[in-house]
Amino acid sequence: MDSTPMTPRRLGRRLLAAARSYPRSYWAMLAGYLVGIGGVNVIWPFITLFARRMFDVPLSHVTIVFTVYSVISGAATMIAGPIADRFGRKLGLFAAFFATAILLFLMGLTQTYVLWVALMLIWAIFWPFIQISGYAMVADWIDEQRRTTAYAMIVISFSAGVAIGPAIGGFIIDRSFPLAFTLSAVAALVTALVVLLFVRESLHDPHATRTESAIGSYRLMLRDRPFLRFVGIYALHALCGTMMFMLLPVYANEQFAVSGGRTGIIMSVGALMPVILQYSAARIATRFHAPRVLALGAGCYVAAFLIVATGTGFPQFLIGFCVLQIGLLITLPTASALTANAAPPNMRGRYMSVYSLASWAGFGLGPLVGGLLNDHITPAAAWYGGAILSLVAAIGYLSLGPLFRRSVESRGES
Repeated sequence: MDSTPMTPRRLGRRLLAAARSYPRSYWAMLAGYLVGIGGVNVIWPFITLFARRMFDVPLSHVTIVFTVYSVISGAATMIAGPIADRFGRKLGLFAAFFATAILLFLMGLTQTYVLWVALMLIWAIFWPFIQISGYAMVADWIDEQRRTTAYAMIVISFSAGVAIGPAIGGFIIDRSFPLAFTLSAVAALVTALVVLLFVRESLHDPHATRTESAIGSYRLMLRDRPFLRFVGIYALHALCGTMMFMLLPVYANEQFAVSGGRTGIIMSVGALMPVILQYSAARIATRFHAPRVLALGAGCYVAAFLIVATGTGFPQFLIGFCVLQIGLLITLPTASALTANAAPPNMRGRYMSVYSLASWAGFGLGPLVGGLLNDHITPAAAWYGGAILSLVAAIGYLSLGPLFRRSVESRGES
């Protein structure tokens, strides 16, 4: 097995080699993701801070919006797959980015909290289509042997956007929040146009990989107890990651006067880590049993929360966020692979929907839990609480080992 480190130069050579074998529409979509996700992240990491400054409401009032956002997005996640199968992948991807452009522009102009919340909740309906439609296109265009690499490059594109966006947004918000919203809206509109003009519909391609209809019952999945238990633990894990991502800019700014520019650097450095290390981390993770890898990832979260809880300034917060990103590097591809391997071939779409639903549940509950701890106990309580919940997730992952071994054995016998 090749143990040479994945340097940026080697990564570049792999990307160039892959470019010759993947369709042009895939690369157009990848470029669109980079622009669109980067644009959205000009404002997204600071959106809680925006609401606090603009509308002067308690943190728990802002974070509960993200809980409702998550509920709506979770419901949209469950229907996005069937809609994409019926009406096409391209339509969902284009509509999601086009709606994002309009809604972000309006959010930057609104002067009332109620209208801002309404726009946020409308946005929640469209956002899940960005991942589900795009990932379905990749499955249609690219054969099974190359999909892992294809999805990995999407992760790199997303991560690069997450790295670039906050670096720009952190400096813009110190001068003008409306300008940050406008820049995000323009980037989303550019991506919508890229999808419209340069990405072909994959659903009706005669060479596309076909699967059974995603429309149908989820009842059979309820019998897969190991997978459902994994989903519950993963939701808790995702909750902790969202707490860090959404609350760190507010905590650093309000408690230690860390500027928006510096918190933008924290987010950008953390987001650059997957761009550089994702391949190497995934290759190492595949050598070990998945539940143990996931437990290690949750353990990194424990360390990250404790570093932030005991930190007093920019250096400690940067280190804590980078430790969290190390956990994410080994967690994300491992959890995705575990889901794909657990799913019967004719139910992979539904398994992925439920897996995505766990992420949305964590996204919605994370800011709420953190906000309540911040407002009703102390700001530091959110970070100690995150460490405890991450430890519970790590223990839960370790308990999955025997269950998944028995599940694999039973499938092999059948």
